[in-house]
Amino acid sequence: MPLSGYLQVLGVVALAVSLGAHAAETEGGWLHPAGWVSRDNVLQMREKVRTQPWAQEELRRLQAEVKPWVEIPMSSLKELTPTRRANVYHNFTCPDDHTRLTFDPFENRTFKCPTCGRSFDARQQSNVYPPGNTYHGTFHDGWSCLYFISIAQQAWKMGLVYQLTGDEACAARAAEILLLYADIVPSMPREMVGGSKVIFTYNREGEVRI
Repeated sequence: MPLSGYLQVLGVVALAVSLGAHAAETEGGWLHPAGWVSRDNVLQMREKVRTQPWAQEELRRLQAEVKPWVEIPMSSLKELTPTRRANVYHNFTCPDDHTRLTFDPFENRTFKCPTCGRSFDARQQSNVYPPGNTYHGTFHDGWSCLYFISIAQQAWKMGLVYQLTGDEACAARAAEILLLYADIVPSMPREMVGGSKVIFTYNREGEVRI
């Protein structure tokens, strides 16, 4: 995925953080924000949260989901965030019973299978794909793929929580995540995978999801 494409994805996350800003129309008639979520969308969601019990429950669920990401020290999040390309999440699979290992975005050293109970060192080869295969990798490669997807989703959700509640801690952490990626992406190697240059994971849907 080219850097420009990645920046477009980050731009979507940034929209969620900045939706409430009092931005004026430009000379060309462009009204911020623009993208997946519009001002009207946010106003409608705010009204539903104010009047509808199901929307209030959904907001509480969303707040609980982002809470660990807001509360973890940013220094810890920086240490967890991979600075090199990962691989397919299939590598995050138990080699014995083919169950996905228990994913914890805040634990990147040892992974446990919820079915057989075995634990695996992150540096071990998962052997889901044979050596020489494009998608051959370690358990950490699989974990990293899920992590990249999770942190992008959580940053977007933090921006949404901010818009619905005014929780400035959510807005601040979403902004910190954007700045973290702005810092590490330029130095991340672009690798040829399946005929495409990628930064985070693998070609096809991997980069797209992130």
